[in-house]
Amino acid sequence: MSSVPINTIKNLLGVSAEDVHIETLNGGLTNKNFKVTVNKDSYVVRISGKNVSILGIDRKNEEKAIKTAESIGIAPEVIHFDPISGHMVTRFIKKSDDLSPPHSEKTIRRISTALRQIHSLPQIGSVFSPVSTVKRYVSEIYARKLDLPDNFGKLMETMLEYDADLAVDRPMPCFCHNDLNMKNFLDDGHIRILDWEYAGMNDPNFDLASIALSFQYQSEDIEALLYFYHGKTDARFEKRIKMLIYMVLMFGLTWDIVQQSISELEINFTQRSAERYNAIVQEMEKRLYEE
Repeated sequence: MSSVPINTIKNLLGVSAEDVHIETLNGGLTNKNFKVTVNKDSYVVRISGKNVSILGIDRKNEEKAIKTAESIGIAPEVIHFDPISGHMVTRFIKKSDDLSPPHSEKTIRRISTALRQIHSLPQIGSVFSPVSTVKRYVSEIYARKLDLPDNFGKLMETMLEYDADLAVDRPMPCFCHNDLNMKNFLDDGHIRILDWEYAGMNDPNFDLASIALSFQYQSEDIEALLYFYHGKTDARFEKRIKMLIYMVLMFGLTWDIVQQSISELEINFTQRSAERYNAIVQEMEKRLYEE
């Protein structure tokens, strides 16, 4: 893939190459993203990475999800979506910034409100299961003869134990984003959320756990997040979030390892997976200390 696929971009927008100004946007882990300005209008053009189906991404499901989220203004306006190529054009969100300060009560309250809005959206056909996704990635890792941590069997055993515990009082699945890292949040006076590739029906607390992990929330922040989302908090809620944080880390670890083999982006996924593994070990040690 060339660094700037000008012909693809101009075809998606229906303009000639000389009419556009193109800037590369950093941060994508699966796709390449560009800010494209045509006259006074600005767009974000996503050029889909190849082999995304190996990662469990279904572009038809994603199209339905992002357009559903767009209907309440929490996702960018979709101008064009091609479910076959995976390329997408959205309206550029002007005057936007990262969501900060992330640990303030005001920000945590705003995030909780946004999550309740997402989780109240109508059901969509796709289902996201963290455990099934990790198992799928592990099969892909074995097939591609990639390396797993030496103690990966123990990591899987812990994940399955947590899943059995979570199943005891698992809430009804609802529309979830399932990939809520800090870089997927923008603030232009309203919270906007990007990257709906993994959206599907899931335990809503998985989204809360993703936020707690990405925003590096401590116990008091998690307690505030749970309170503003659920209207209350207790030890069981907090335990659930901690187990789901482990699930988020396992999802990320195995995702990174698969990407070592299939990604065309200049990203060191070997280093990313090592960092993710260290985070999992720290979570396990923390749980042992707390117990």
